Amino acid sequence: MSTRSKKGASAGGGGGGSRHRKLGQLKAEDAKIGIIGAGKIADAVVQGMINYGKVQANRIHVSEPSGRNLDNFKNYGCQVTKRNIDIFGRFDCDIIFVCVHGSVVRKCHQNGGLRPSALCTNYVPYMRHPLYLISLVSGTTVEQLKQTLVNPDHPDKYVIEAHRVMINSAAMYGLGLVAIDCEPDSKKLSSCVRDILSSIGKLEFVPENQMDAACAIGGSGLAFSYFFISALSDGALKMGLSRPMALRFAAKTLQCAAQTQLESGKHPSELKDDVCAPSGAAVYGVHVLNKADVASGISAAIEAAHKRASELAEATDGKR
Repeated sequence: MSTRSKKGASAGGGGGGSRHRKLGQLKAEDAKIGIIGAGKIADAVVQGMINYGKVQANRIHVSEPSGRNLDNFKNYGCQVTKRNIDIFGRFDCDIIFVCVHGSVVRKCHQNGGLRPSALCTNYVPYMRHPLYLISLVSGTTVEQLKQTLVNPDHPDKYVIEAHRVMINSAAMYGLGLVAIDCEPDSKKLSSCVRDILSSIGKLEFVPENQMDAACAIGGSGLAFSYFFISALSDGALKMGLSRPMALRFAAKTLQCAAQTQLESGKHPSELKDDVCAPSGAAVYGVHVLNKADVASGISAAIEAAHKRASELAEATDGKR
């Protein structure tokens, strides 16, 4: 396999065709996509890319050493393997999503001594083309992840554009929230990555050192939002609305609230006051929420999610 120079010149790719030679030249429709990890978020990303990103399933390659959930991806039409190194070697992927627990990367750093051990059994080969690395690894910096992938003796032989992102599971429906560590319209983000990510969600800039907090509210917070929709609909059901109508009104009410806050830029407390008439129905309901300390409970849920994600990232003993 030919090596690369710092400037990114490369030999032709496999199959007799020439591969893209510099960062930024790859087109999304030509990319081979690799997914390391086969959990829930990987599943959401893959379904979103296939159904809304118009990515052909056979261009997506998924690895999971345990084999867990690989049948699901195979049923989608994806290529699957139990060897992570195949994503870089046999499958020769261009854009790689790393969807593993932070503990996996942390264990590589602990086991390696002076240099981390390789995430993929071996360090990834010197690629004949640039790599676009998308890290969904909680509690782990991009640099820490890269140290478990590239050969530390010759890091200059790789051409890598790497980003840390948070993608929530609404990506499955093309409606995800995607936090990324650079401005989405900047030159730091290649168009191929921007096109893939924007097809499954709305891109938002979040500094890498704040990404764990973004995961707690944007990722876990989605579950809490569904919880609130369910609670609203239960209340409407109790008052006589049919279950389908109660669910629809609960969801649309939250949609109205979100859209008006985003459009107006007002603080939610101000918008809440706009809804509440003196001695009216809404303020009586808000009083009940305050008495039950619902606000503190929701804030505590975000804190608990953040804390648990940190625990998972640090658990190198296999106990989760």
